[in-house]
Amino acid sequence: MTIATSAAEASAARWPGGLATRRPTGRPSWPLLFIEGGNEDGGTINYACAQLTASPRVGRAFWLDVGDGRQDDYAAVDGADYEVVVHDGSVRSIMAALDGVRQVAEDANAAGERPVVLIITMVGVWRLLSDWARARSVRNKAAQAKLREDRDADIEVSRHHRNDSYDMHQALVAALRRIPGIVVMTGRGHWVSPTDKAGQPVSGPREYVLDTHWGLGSVATLWLRLAGGSLPQVIALNSPVAARPGALPALGEDWSLEQIVFDVLRLDATTAAVPVVVAPHPDRSPEEIIADALNEESTWERLSELYREAEPLHHLVVTNEHRREEELGRMLARLAEQRAVSDPQVIDELGAALQAADTVAALHDVAGRVRSARSQGQVSLADRVRLEQAYKTRMAELRTQEQASQQQSEEVGS
Repeated sequence: MTIATSAAEASAARWPGGLATRRPTGRPSWPLLFIEGGNEDGGTINYACAQLTASPRVGRAFWLDVGDGRQDDYAAVDGADYEVVVHDGSVRSIMAALDGVRQVAEDANAAGERPVVLIITMVGVWRLLSDWARARSVRNKAAQAKLREDRDADIEVSRHHRNDSYDMHQALVAALRRIPGIVVMTGRGHWVSPTDKAGQPVSGPREYVLDTHWGLGSVATLWLRLAGGSLPQVIALNSPVAARPGALPALGEDWSLEQIVFDVLRLDATTAAVPVVVAPHPDRSPEEIIADALNEESTWERLSELYREAEPLHHLVVTNEHRREEELGRMLARLAEQRAVSDPQVIDELGAALQAADTVAALHDVAGRVRSARSQGQVSLADRVRLEQAYKTRMAELRTQEQASQQQSEEVGS
């Protein structure tokens, strides 16, 4: 079932006053750095991060480690001054920690203090979310049945669970962008040879693959890659400080994150601002929308409103009223169809049209009218079943007539 609305209608519903605009501030965003390299570059990356915390140009610094375990080692770097963020490894705990860092950074800026620094290991974050998606896929009924037959069976992560992990990662990155300070995301990458769908090697150029989420570099202010002892390379720069569009700064032997932040990106804590990112989202949480949808007094019209309200989260997998996993959009569409009340005149007209259809093409046209009536809530679930049966019966009759006519034509021709 499809309950659709045009983009113009959706915009008018949310902005009854018409077009809303504002002038750009021209203020640069706080730097969000992404520094990555091969496994051999892990020490250099961590050293550079610790060295940044020793800079007299920064204030309080925080190291939020997820799965790496090197956060204590690099306190030995000369002048390093940072605090280790304590968390329990859950997404909820990490998000709470990020909110705490945001508050500290806001207070520091309000007091005119030096900018706060946050270092976070994004490889562990992505591994955490990937494991979360896989664990959910393993728990579903189909996977459990497969594992009962073969406990070593390969369980593929479902698209729904993978998308949920992407959404969670996006929410975490959004939390990083809300911190009014210097954020350094660390990662890893490696070169891989091309393979076919079966995983067998094939000829072709090698490809560089990130061990973090593939889109992490696109949200960073500056993306820096280390390559086993050679000078680091700026892969991307998302800032107007470049000499010209596409121009990437070259770093020397004495490079440092302090140099990148204050000399290349020219950070000025008095003018930097948290970026204004307006992401599409329903006005309420999925749980609130589901509760409204399951209310026995919610009509088809109300379910249609809820379907449109939750559009950004249609692919979110939720637990339905039967305690089974289902996409939110599919659940709302299904509930809406269950609440539909038939229009007697429409049902009579559709039933008559199905019987009157004298060709397969004409019958297909009537089926289109049925779908249109269903999308408008004019066909109840019971009448939908009856119309579908009438359609199948009439289609079988027309097919039989066509075959008889074709056979008769062949006999006349012979």
